[in-house]
Amino acid sequence: MKFLHISDLHIGKQLYGYSLLEDQRCVLGQVVELMKKERPDALLVAGDIYDKAVPSAEAVKLFDWFLTEASETDEGISIFVIAGNHDAARRIDFAGSILRRERVYMIGTPPEKPEDFIQKVTLTDACGEVDIYSLPFFKPAAVRKVFTEEENESYVNCAKESGRSEYDVYLEKLLAREKIDYNKRNVMLTHQFYMPRSGTIERTDSEIVTVGMLDNISAEQLSAFEYVAMGHIHRPQKCGGEQMRYCGTLMPYSLSEEKDEKSITMVTLGEKGSKPEIETIPVKPLRRVRKIKGTTQEILGASETGFGCNDDYVSITVTDEHPGRFVREELGSRFSHILEIRFENSHIKELIGDGSDAPLSQDYFEMFAQFYEMRNGETMSEQETCILAQLLNESQEEEE
Repeated sequence: MKFLHISDLHIGKQLYGYSLLEDQRCVLGQVVELMKKERPDALLVAGDIYDKAVPSAEAVKLFDWFLTEASETDEGISIFVIAGNHDAARRIDFAGSILRRERVYMIGTPPEKPEDFIQKVTLTDACGEVDIYSLPFFKPAAVRKVFTEEENESYVNCAKESGRSEYDVYLEKLLAREKIDYNKRNVMLTHQFYMPRSGTIERTDSEIVTVGMLDNISAEQLSAFEYVAMGHIHRPQKCGGEQMRYCGTLMPYSLSEEKDEKSITMVTLGEKGSKPEIETIPVKPLRRVRKIKGTTQEILGASETGFGCNDDYVSITVTDEHPGRFVREELGSRFSHILEIRFENSHIKELIGDGSDAPLSQDYFEMFAQFYEMRNGETMSEQETCILAQLLNESQEEEE
């Protein structure tokens, strides 16, 4: 059985104010083209469909287009979609019973009552049955009504005494209720923060990081599954065993992902007991994310190859000792998607330093005036001087 694993689409996300819908349509189109070529039995989408709980109409329209195109690649294909922590669970659940008739399984909410279980769908190939379990993102508070008050108290105490997170304990209890037949081939689709027994997980700046890692779950709990399709982490990587994987995002969502190679994960399951064949198919983003550093003339005079495509999303660090007044305009005439422009030179370092030895009595008015003159090549006007003085006075009054 062959299936594709993708996650963290974050449709509707913006990068420094730039809409990424055009970029997202490009990479989603590559998923559709791969489906037409490979004819997988299923597509697994492991959460964070949208970037916001209430997505824009344009974001919903794009996902509707993607689902329609993906479902039409093959009459027999099954599509599984779960909610991530960025999604509104009820919105993902919408029209679920109708979509199931078309083999599109939209699962937004985890088990919430004693009679609820992790949703399971059984597919069949030449080697027999494959049970696919779909567990959307959950918080312990969301699944407590599944258990009795006594059980919940016991689970919370267990977490405190053992040093495990409540997320870890509650996943263990949810799995125990399922009575999973491990004589069959099983696949888990899930969106949580899983950690391997040893080693670390490589994270990016575009992820939400919980202080103290209070939401981490041991990936070992899922080690008996033939494959675990994980979402939540934006960088593709194994999480323990070869068959437990974060597929990562289809495109970069932060400057920290400048050198990441984005991909689609393709998995082929053979007979029970055999290792799955796992292949990563490269995805080419419409625009890359890049960091550029140099003097204004070095940046403007370099070939396009030297500093990447002029249409990329770029963070620029200008190292001129005396930047021209119109440096932003000059750089903007070449690069169409500037994320930020930073300045790095001896004057900046002298004014700002590392913050450790700045005197408490620093004259902020003089400091800003010097920076303004260095940056713009002229002193502040009388009106600008009055505005700055007023702002500093108001700030001092608030502190007192």
